[in-house]
Amino acid sequence: MPTSDWDTLEPTDGTPGNAYELGIDVLIGAAWVNVPDITAVNPTPAPKTRNRSSYAAKGKARPNTYARDYNLTFNVEIVRDNAEQYQEELQYLLDKAALFNEDNRITLRFFDTLGADYAYEGEFNIEHNRPNTGDEDAGWFGFSTTSYGGAERIPNPVNEALVPGIVSALPAGQSVGEEIVIHGVAFTGLTGVTIDGIAVVTPQLVDDRNIIAKIPVAAAGAAAIIVTTAEGASTAVNYTVV
Repeated sequence: MPTSDWDTLEPTDGTPGNAYELGIDVLIGAAWVNVPDITAVNPTPAPKTRNRSSYAAKGKARPNTYARDYNLTFNVEIVRDNAEQYQEELQYLLDKAALFNEDNRITLRFFDTLGADYAYEGEFNIEHNRPNTGDEDAGWFGFSTTSYGGAERIPNPVNEALVPGIVSALPAGQSVGEEIVIHGVAFTGLTGVTIDGIAVVTPQLVDDRNIIAKIPVAAAGAAAIIVTTAEGASTAVNYTVV
């Protein structure tokens, strides 16, 4: 009787993977922000091919993959804050999905949340739908995205240091001595804030996503804001000091 690998095949040791072990980050301002409350994440590669033939193939056409787009669908459960507004990340996606042309694009990355070598990044056009759910069911929005120019394979961001990132600095148009709220991600472990290259005196860390900073003397015009933690420095974001 013929033998094969099946004769000695044994189950793989280790931990079985779970369906929820995929994450999505979206670039808001200068910060990668993780999208919470997601379900049904489905990245689907769409190969772009053209036919080629050769003498070796006796003139028969053979499809040749020369690029690859990605379609990514996912759902976001609705969560409201104390003012009955949607969570920030969901609202950002809805706002972008309402726009047209290049304004309709978002930059996102999707990855294995446990650090396996599976991560992609690219620009995507985005659309949304609001499913008809039962009266007592959780409400959610569905999103479908299509890569613009393909998606690039990247090192998994889970395995990199979580440096701070700035989403916004508000209110706009403040002057020297006035306070602004710097909003972003990964502010825990704050070691300093600079505005226009000048150190902010005793910036107040409110939580991992918010810092209160007073605009220092001599800051003027287009002033770069940089937040630094033990993990590194954020990308600079310009703020206009009046």
